[in-house]
Amino acid sequence: MIFNLWDINKKLVWAERKFIEGTLAYSSGIIINLITDAKSIYEFTNVCFSFEKPAILITWILIATTIAIAITTRFLRYINKNQSPSAEFYKIMMNHTDSVLNNIGLNELSWGFNKNIHRSKEPAGWLPDAFYISDYEDNIEYQFPTRNGELPDYDKSHYDLFAQSEAMQKCIRKKNNRERFSVSLIEPNYNSKDRKVEIKLIKTNWISLQFSWNYFRRLDFSNQVINNNHLDKISEKMRKAFLDYTQDRDFAINSFCLHLIIETKDGKAVLAKISRNKHNDYPATWAATLGEQLEKDDFYDPYTNTTRNDFIQRWVRRALLEEFDISDKPKYEHESEYNEIVNEKSLRVLSIDLEGDIYNIAITCVVKLKLTFDEFKNNKGIWADSEESTELRSCDLSEIRDILLNYPQNSNMYHPSTYLRLLMFHLYKSGTSELCKSISRDYNNIKKT
Repeated sequence: MIFNLWDINKKLVWAERKFIEGTLAYSSGIIINLITDAKSIYEFTNVCFSFEKPAILITWILIATTIAIAITTRFLRYINKNQSPSAEFYKIMMNHTDSVLNNIGLNELSWGFNKNIHRSKEPAGWLPDAFYISDYEDNIEYQFPTRNGELPDYDKSHYDLFAQSEAMQKCIRKKNNRERFSVSLIEPNYNSKDRKVEIKLIKTNWISLQFSWNYFRRLDFSNQVINNNHLDKISEKMRKAFLDYTQDRDFAINSFCLHLIIETKDGKAVLAKISRNKHNDYPATWAATLGEQLEKDDFYDPYTNTTRNDFIQRWVRRALLEEFDISDKPKYEHESEYNEIVNEKSLRVLSIDLEGDIYNIAITCVVKLKLTFDEFKNNKGIWADSEESTELRSCDLSEIRDILLNYPQNSNMYHPSTYLRLLMFHLYKSGTSELCKSISRDYNNIKKT
């Protein structure tokens, strides 16, 4: 069995909470009895520190144990928090990261076509409440620049030609040109006492995104000359994340996306096979577990004309309800199906990521189920919408390493973002040190064979 400091730390956090609850409940009763029986403060103090009564001794043992567990958990958290990826791991990681991302940022995690823009300083991730939207104007919409010297053809005139095509006009006639929401600024403060992640959004639409994503896919895959000439300009923008649209609208447009990893009760990550009918999102590939673009109802309250504080939770809930046809309506004298299946308190945001194939922004989250994988598959294996996904399977940490280390040979089997999602899940489950050791060990074993 692997000696896993991060897993031990998580168990100690649970034990600390239980000891605190038990100590408070037990000691408060003892103290009340002592105060009632004591004739003076001196007598009360003397009894408390005499250890003559078994109840007093038990109370002090509980207090000492709670303090010891608290000190140990904080020490282990400090170790995990301050560990950087080892040099050997970093070299392996870069060997499995596409060259399109080689010069974008430093000291972050990447794999395949995806990389972190920001990640939590602790493997456990951010609490969802840390994310807040500081700016959204409902009447402001993204406009492509009239001229873009850095990205040729990424401008309003070329967009207009694309929007006037028969396919896009058909989309408009069918009212499928839905609102989408682009991140113009996303920045964490890493304050240890009040960690917050500020987000600014601007409205866009589906057709604008198709134009943008097609443009970047063409840069990355089709025309190597254009790629070499202009990738450095894109990289410069990405190093600064995205510019504030109030100052400069020349940032690369995106659709803020949720990458949600489902963890089962038996500690496995759920993979879902994307439907062959989903032509705009790598059909017939495996994803971990689902992706969902932000909707206005997730973050915007039209009655108060304000953004919602719980938009991450609402976003995740909607994604799970839609993908798995889960009901959130309370049953008679029972919890809703959603609360029976999903442990919403476990929700964590692990990182803010860049999808390098289309230069999109996503947050990678993990949420735990109250069911094992087999229970979940038997319960929700038949998908509500076969247009989304058609099959489920699970993978443990050793299988995750196998998927990662076989990139790019298996790149036609997995969604481009799946590699980084699985890497972040492994980090979340094992901590930094164990992630580096196990990846390095498996990589060296593969080289030997």
